Amino acid sequence: MDQGSAVLGQGAALGNNANFAALAGQSVARAERREDRYRLRSVLNEVSTLKRCVRCGFRLVAGAQGVPVVLSELVAHFANLELCASVWACPVCSPRIRERRAAEIEDGLQRHLEIGGGAGFVTQTLPHDQGDRLVPLFDAVAESWRLNLGSKGWRRDVRAHGIVGNIRAVEITHGENGWHPHLHGLVLTVEPLDVATWELIGDGLHRRWSASVQRRGFRAPTRRHGVTLTPVRSASDVAQYTAKFQDGTDLRSVGRELTRHDTKQARRHGRTPVGILRDFADTGDADDLALWHEYERATKGRSSLRWSRGLKRRLHVGDVTDEDIVGETIVGEVLDVLSRPEWAWVRSRRLQSLLLQAAEAPERVGFDELMAAIRQEVSA
Repeated sequence: MDQGSAVLGQGAALGNNANFAALAGQSVARAERREDRYRLRSVLNEVSTLKRCVRCGFRLVAGAQGVPVVLSELVAHFANLELCASVWACPVCSPRIRERRAAEIEDGLQRHLEIGGGAGFVTQTLPHDQGDRLVPLFDAVAESWRLNLGSKGWRRDVRAHGIVGNIRAVEITHGENGWHPHLHGLVLTVEPLDVATWELIGDGLHRRWSASVQRRGFRAPTRRHGVTLTPVRSASDVAQYTAKFQDGTDLRSVGRELTRHDTKQARRHGRTPVGILRDFADTGDADDLALWHEYERATKGRSSLRWSRGLKRRLHVGDVTDEDIVGETIVGEVLDVLSRPEWAWVRSRRLQSLLLQAAEAPERVGFDELMAAIRQEVSA
């Protein structure tokens, strides 16, 4: 048995991933999610076309001499690592960013509804076919929404119905008919509107949406499938257009519906982008890698979520960047510090999630033993 196998064997004796999760009081599902995210990021480090994703989660920040293992509120983290803050591509950074954005939307929406405001949840799609490239499809979705907001028809709706702002998010899936970028959003009003009024607003959205996507060379979306607009009566009133949250929580919130696309299953046997990356990681299929690279190129430099001007201030929502979110200092107990050679050894054997799960165990005996085994291997 070689040295690497010896440590892996010792780690297995201390407990496999599921056992560490049980010791820490975590669900097996949570442990598996972290393992999956770290595994996919390791793949991304090797195949991504994005420089920041290639470096994410393994290079130490400038001046750092080691990688601390920090326990904060019973959850273990690594510190002193470069992070990419890619909301589109990174399996580790994206969930942190999207969850914060979801909370911002929920908090702002709750305040708006509590003072008597109204809201509608909108979805806009366009017909697409196998072979359509993602860039022009994404352009059509984003540009058509922008043109709608600048149109005379929308300005009339704003005045007539007391529209005070909007939030839009772009979601991307891939299925039998190829790439499918589509838009979700919230339209906020001074007071709640009845269903008939929301339908009237939806009719206007559809006319402008349809005209815009046709000018870009795509087929006209139908009223039924092209635009849906549903009243929102509370921050959790989403049962009619939501699904179970994949990480084990209950019904999706409005904020998560707009932001947590990484947790959804695409409809009609389709895949989310992270599903494409996972399939490549599992099979090495070259077509999946080509799809992933197309997705990286198409989303690079684009925003996934936009608030209309002044809306955050109106709803008392702070303004922080994606980089601010992933770069926040983790305050907690430093359990140990991996030296540069020790961190390189852990990463080369993809033991990151195993080490974190051991750190979360109540007695941490397994963590101390695993750290000792790592140091023995590195110094051998």
